[in-house]
Amino acid sequence: SYWIDTYAQVALTGRPVRFENQAQSSGRWFEGYATRLGDADSRKVALLFTDVTVRKENEARLRRLAADLSEVDRRKTEFLAVLAHELRNPLAPIRSGLDILKLSGGDPRMVERMRDMMDRQVTHMVRLVDDLLEVSRISRGVIELQRRRLDLAAVVADAVEGSRPSIEQGQHRLELSMPPEPVYVEGDAM
Repeated sequence: SYWIDTYAQVALTGRPVRFENQAQSSGRWFEGYATRLGDADSRKVALLFTDVTVRKENEARLRRLAADLSEVDRRKTEFLAVLAHELRNPLAPIRSGLDILKLSGGDPRMVERMRDMMDRQVTHMVRLVDDLLEVSRISRGVIELQRRRLDLAAVVADAVEGSRPSIEQGQHRLELSMPPEPVYVEGDAM
């Protein structure tokens, strides 16, 4: 066994040994010090034991707490990165809407369309900021979905509207193929 082998090495070599091991019979942890007593011909070994079970349990508890804190921190960082990205998305169409309003010459239809779009984007941003302010949700990793019946065409139209400035800036071409009849889904529009 570990204990007997350790004592034998000390008795034979004369080199003292410090060790930490768990006693299988009791499950308790011991820190030990073994040293040879007497001259080189002596096979007597002196042992000093300290029960370190509580310390080992505390160390294990601290490791678990550190792992839990690390996971909470990872979730918080991930949440904030997603939230920052989501906060940027509505800003581009709002900025574009303001530019269009400047160039529209007061066209009532254009003003109404831009106002509606900007209102939707600001509502989206307010919801995201509300999520940010509820710090306890970050630590729990909970983001509350506001599920309801949605017309998928309206969700896609809002997503395209929010992405249009990036699409135009990148000189991309977007093609949509939507079914003629409404498609409803249960989900969160944001």
